[in-house]
Amino acid sequence: MQQYFQPYRSKHICNPKKNRTANKLYSYPNIMKTKLIISFLSSMLVFLLTCWTSGYSLYVSAMVGACCFFALTYYVVEKYAAPNTFGAAYVTAISLGRVILEIPLRISNFPETLFSMFTTFVAIVSILLASLYFKEKRYSVLFLSIVILVLLSTVAQAEWLHAFRHDR
Repeated sequence: MQQYFQPYRSKHICNPKKNRTANKLYSYPNIMKTKLIISFLSSMLVFLLTCWTSGYSLYVSAMVGACCFFALTYYVVEKYAAPNTFGAAYVTAISLGRVILEIPLRISNFPETLFSMFTTFVAIVSILLASLYFKEKRYSVLFLSIVILVLLSTVAQAEWLHAFRHDR
């Protein structure tokens, strides 16, 4: 009668290849989710740390955001993504972390916030260019990325703001 009340003990507790339940905590999807959440939260933190620069100038905000998100994306993709890949999941998580805090403000006051939409566009472009640089790992791609980001942050930003001044 005693044998029915004994808890079941697996013979394979010490052998992780045979005991699949012991490995569920460290399985690939759980680690991937953790890395994606870290990427998302770090992107939100960078956005919160750099959003105050738009109070000075939208040019400064676009340049600082581009530099910070380029560096963050390259670091995250370099650390977590597989070599010779684009790191699309991490790029998506970082992009979503960049825009998720802006969405309620932009939905409620879309016409009033449209003039600052270009800084978000520059940040998303910098995220994509950083992942492209990670994949290619050539200095020519880095140089062209820097040139594109500087032109977007200065000349294209000026044209965007000029178009909104004439529109009103």
